[in-house]
Amino acid sequence: MITANITNKDIHWFNIALKLSEISECKFKHGAIILLKGRPLAMGVNSLKTRNIQKFIKTTRGKKQEYSLEAELRRKRAATNHAEYCCMDKARKSCSLKGTGIISARIMKNGTPGNSFPCVSCLPLILMEQIKYVVYYENGNLRKLFLT
Repeated sequence: MITANITNKDIHWFNIALKLSEISECKFKHGAIILLKGRPLAMGVNSLKTRNIQKFIKTTRGKKQEYSLEAELRRKRAATNHAEYCCMDKARKSCSLKGTGIISARIMKNGTPGNSFPCVSCLPLILMEQIKYVVYYENGNLRKLFLT
């Protein structure tokens, strides 16, 4: 793995991924973009996993009631689909991801970028798909890491 200099295009796509992350409904907002030859192939944000709605509806003597506050809070704390995974899942439907790049961004509550290096769940998937590089934000700097 080799780090590389950031280009203006990397900055451009990172800013778009950062803006994209704002639409996430999760507490920690992440966005990702997969690029093929400098063009976007897919975009994604982290999202709550779909859960069986029946688990969140209270019942009283067999009659369904409306959502409870407790159920809504449980739904919001539910596990998430990570932005990188969502993005790869969309892109792999149209072509191989070998040789592509992925931009990973996180936006903090105050609107500034947060550390966005892919997590221990996403990085093995990125390596398995043979994605060529990752652009991410870490400790106040935008970084580019070549994986192959």
